[in-house]
Amino acid sequence: VFLSFGYNGEDYINARDALNIMERNRREYSSDNVFPDTLKMITDGTVEEHTAYLFEPYCDKTGGYGSELLTTDEMREMAELAADKGFNIHIHAIGDKAVNKALDVLCSLGSITGTKTIAHNQLYTVDDIRRISDAKDIFFQTTPHWMKDDAYTLKYLGQDRYLRQFPVGTMVKNKVPVTFGSDCCLEPGTSNAFIGMYMACVRGDAANSGDECLPPKDESITRMQALYAYTINGAKQLEIADTAGSITAGKSADFVILDRDLINCPIQELKDTKVLKTFFKGK
Repeated sequence: VFLSFGYNGEDYINARDALNIMERNRREYSSDNVFPDTLKMITDGTVEEHTAYLFEPYCDKTGGYGSELLTTDEMREMAELAADKGFNIHIHAIGDKAVNKALDVLCSLGSITGTKTIAHNQLYTVDDIRRISDAKDIFFQTTPHWMKDDAYTLKYLGQDRYLRQFPVGTMVKNKVPVTFGSDCCLEPGTSNAFIGMYMACVRGDAANSGDECLPPKDESITRMQALYAYTINGAKQLEIADTAGSITAGKSADFVILDRDLINCPIQELKDTKVLKTFFKGK
């Protein structure tokens, strides 16, 4: 279990006091199976609620640019303190302006002992695709189940931004470390990694998915790339790649037995994959 400490910049607790709480809890609760090692900051909301923070306004809402929940200076202060104590730094950013702010903070940290991650990553500008590609040390984490075609997002964002959502294929091509996960506290179905792999692989492929998945096709990835995003890349993000994340001699025997070959089965069957057995530390 890998835990993150949420920091929201509330008036009643400053960054230094928040760090003291984080350090105290890390000392008290760390164990062989529990790792409270990550700072999480949320910089905006969601497109669905018109609170994702955008450079240009929503198409269906005059003057609406979304919400800025933490300023760049607030995030940078907290990130610098936490990074100095070895915490991983993890920032929720969905809108393109929120992503821009997250990159400002993470790039300003330079080399740190923990890892740097942006979560969700729904919208990017061309310049910020270049920035994260050049950085090489910022993880692009998202939930591939959200790469689905829907009318309301097109209405909210307009055609240009609609086609620029979740640029996973571009990130993989540019060797940005991509990790996949769920948002199962809000959407339980996203805990199914095989549906996530399917969505990432058939994106924009009308022959296999019809209009189910978000275009364009060149943002899709291969099954092996999707498998890496769910396994070894996630282990790297959590700084446990030396002990987990792949079936390798000397690592913890954490693996599942599946009912099919998910790399070579017909693509439509990928989402129906079932887990027959789960092993953790060989048991």
